[in-house]
Formats: sequence, structure tokens, C-alpha cells
Amino acid sequence: MSYESKHIDGDVSVGRNTAIGGDATVQGKTHLKGNVMVDGWLEAKNISEQRTVHDHRKTESGLSFTT
Repeated sequence: MSYESKHIDGDVSVGRNTAIGGDATVQGKTHLKGNVMVDGWLEAKNISEQRTVHDHRKTESGLSFTT
């Protein structure tokens, strides 16, 4: 079975829902507007598991972002 493949040079806009099956690689800056849900493990160099943020406010999830 073969799958149709399309390569698009330039900007792409999707106005409704999108489902991606398989792996996806996003390069460059990404701006996510709205809620983000992760089912599974999140691996990122700038996120560590801690119980407090630098200004000593509690976080709901226990995750803090460091730069």
C-alpha cells in the first residue's frame, strides 16, 4: 500500500481540526495559543520537576520552567 505525499513550500494555514498520525518534527519558533495537553512523556531541556518556582509560589503541576 502506498500513501500520497505532498511537499508544500511556504505558509500553510489550517482553519479547523488537524490530526497527525506518526512522527512530527517542528523546527523554528512555535507559538501555541490555548491549552496544551500531553499524553505521555514530555522531554525538554529547559523543564525540570520542582515543587516551587524561583519566586517561591507553588505550581499546580510541580513543573517549573528555567532559562
